[in-house]
Amino acid sequence: MKNNLTIIVITLLSFTGALSQNATIKGKIKQTDNITAMSGVSIYLDKTNIGSTSNSTGNYIIKNVPKGQYTLVASAIGYHTIKKEIYIKENEVININFSMVEAVSSLSEVVIMTGGVTGIKGIMGSVHYITPKEIQKFSYTDVNRILRAVPGVNIQEEDGFGLRVNIGLRGTGVERSSKITVMEDGVLMAPAAYAAPAAYYFPTIGRMQAIEILKGSSQIKYGPHTTGGAINLISTQIPNEFSGRINLFTGSFGGKNLHAFVGNSYKNFAYIVETFQYSSNGFKKLDGGGNTGFDKKDYLAKFRINTDDDAKVYQSLTFKIGRSNEVSNETYLGLTQEDFNANPYRRYAASQKDQMNTKHSQFSLTHVANISKHFNISTTAYYSKFYRNWFKLTKVKDNTGTKTSINSLLDNPLGFEDAFAILTGSTSTYEDALFVKANNRSYYAKGVQT
Repeated sequence: MKNNLTIIVITLLSFTGALSQNATIKGKIKQTDNITAMSGVSIYLDKTNIGSTSNSTGNYIIKNVPKGQYTLVASAIGYHTIKKEIYIKENEVININFSMVEAVSSLSEVVIMTGGVTGIKGIMGSVHYITPKEIQKFSYTDVNRILRAVPGVNIQEEDGFGLRVNIGLRGTGVERSSKITVMEDGVLMAPAAYAAPAAYYFPTIGRMQAIEILKGSSQIKYGPHTTGGAINLISTQIPNEFSGRINLFTGSFGGKNLHAFVGNSYKNFAYIVETFQYSSNGFKKLDGGGNTGFDKKDYLAKFRINTDDDAKVYQSLTFKIGRSNEVSNETYLGLTQEDFNANPYRRYAASQKDQMNTKHSQFSLTHVANISKHFNISTTAYYSKFYRNWFKLTKVKDNTGTKTSINSLLDNPLGFEDAFAILTGSTSTYEDALFVKANNRSYYAKGVQT
C-alpha cells in the first residue's frame, strides 16, 4: 500500500511539473502604421494545433506551449502572411508583436489608387477602401449591397441581383454607371469606355478581393468619365504560397453561388486559376409559369514569370485572361399601374421569350520593373471584347392587324383591349401576334498604359 501511494505522489508531481514547464506567447497585432489595432488575425504555430486569434484591441495570447523550435504564423485575409522562427524555453513568457502589411499596398502588377487602409491616409480628397475582410464577411454577389454603405455613392436598383449596375458618385447620373470610371486592376472595364460606357457590363463582384472608391473630379487621370470619381475593383491576387478555396452557397429563389480558386508562387513563376458562378430562378412570377432568373459564369487565370527577388532590378511579366458568360431571362416589358399595385413581381405571359445573352473576354499583359524602393515602372497592354444580344418584346399585333408598341399598351390598356389581352395571355388565337426584337451590340477596347 505504501509503495502504491508513493507511485501516485510521484506521478502527480511529475504531471504538475510538466504543466508548469509550458510557456506562453502573447503580443499585439497592428497595421503598418503601428496605430491601428487588428482583430480577427489568426496566430498559430505551424504544423501544430496550437493557436489563437487577436481580440478587438489587437491582443492575442497562446498558452501551454511546450518548449521547442517553432514557426509562429500571423495570417489575415487581404494581408501578407508573416512567419517568425522562435524558440520556446520552459516556463517562458514571450512577447511577439506583428505589423501586418496589406497585400494590396504592394501590388505593383496593378494600378492601385489608395494603397489600402493605411494608404488612404496620405491621399487628398474623399477616398474609401473596402477591405477583403469586409467583402468576404457577407459574400455578396450584388455590388449595390456592398456600395450602399459608402457615403457619396448613389445607387439605382434595376434587376434585383446587381447584374445591371447603376452607380453615380457625388450627385452624378446613375444610368448604367456612365458618369464614372470603372476599372479592374487599374484597367478600364467599360465595353467602350470612351464611346459607350453604358453598355450593360460590370465586372463580377464575387471574385474581387477589394474595392477602391475615389470621389471628385480630381481623379481625372484615371479615365474619360471621372466627373463623379472612379471605382477600381481589385481581383483576387496570386497567393505567395500554395493555397485554394471552394465556397458553395445556396439561397432563396433557387440561388446558387460557387467561388473556387487555386494558386501558388515559386521562385520565378506564379499562377492563380479562379471561377465564380452564380444563378437564380428569379423572384418575379411569369403568368403561366417559367424561369425569370439568370445564370452567369466567370473564369479567370493569371500567370507570372519574374526575376529573383534579390535581383538588382526586379522585373515581372503577368498575363491575365478572363471570360464571362451570362444568360438572363430579363425583359423590357413592365406592368400597368393597376397590375403593379396588385403585384409588383408579376410578369405578363408575352415576355416569356425575352432573354439577354452576354459574353465578355479580357486579356492583359503587364510588365513591372522595380528600379528602386520608391520608383517602379508598370506597363499594361490590354484588350477586351463584349457582345450582348437582348431578345425582347417590342410590339403586339391585334386581330385587325394593327401593331402597337408595348409602351402604348401599358399607358392605355383600355384603348387597346384586344392587344392587351394578347399581352397578358388571355387571348392567344392569333398567329405572329408578338414581335420580338434582337437588340444586339458588340464592343471592343484595346490600349497600352504605363
